Amino acid sequence: MAAKNNTMVLTLEDKEVAFAILAGEGRQGKKPEKEYVVGVKVTPDERDEVIEKIKEFWEENKPSKNAKPKESFDHWFSEKDGDIVFWASEVASKTLTRKRATGTSYGLKEFETIGAGSKVDVAVRFFIYSNSFGDGIGMRLNAVKLNEYVKFTGGAANLLGGDIIGDDDIVEDSTQKGNDEPKEKKEKKEKKKKKDKKKDK
Repeated sequence: MAAKNNTMVLTLEDKEVAFAILAGEGRQGKKPEKEYVVGVKVTPDERDEVIEKIKEFWEENKPSKNAKPKESFDHWFSEKDGDIVFWASEVASKTLTRKRATGTSYGLKEFETIGAGSKVDVAVRFFIYSNSFGDGIGMRLNAVKLNEYVKFTGGAANLLGGDIIGDDDIVEDSTQKGNDEPKEKKEKKEKKKKKDKKKDK
């Protein structure tokens, strides 16, 4: 009997970004708050191909003969306004490899302000888990390579359909938080920090 492989690495190449937060700031009001998130557009055939690979991975490595995954095999996809989007994320406390395409001069600043329309390669890692809550398939974002850069300009639209990330989870300008944050908000935060320090004394 062949040894089981509990992880599978999958790479989607040169995909158009639908939404991304790659500065390590992540979503507000949800746990984990600091998170890398990227959603890339795929064709129906590409979606079906990925789903088939996930199914094969599960069948070959599931914890037991009759085990059924908690997640549906299309769990990482959403569809809205004719676009199919594949979503991947990782908590910001983990290492995310961010690379630039050969021949480009993109740096960290571009990753922190990456916007819809950019082109990226995305590498993800699927894994099998089995615990007291059940059996299933998990997935983490491993790496992103930036091929073509389009700057985020604000006004992020909700493209998620409420499946992977809820309808209220996208915060406008969250990719540029700390860079282009309004002056009034910064002043309020500074005042709050000073008050908190006084309370701690």
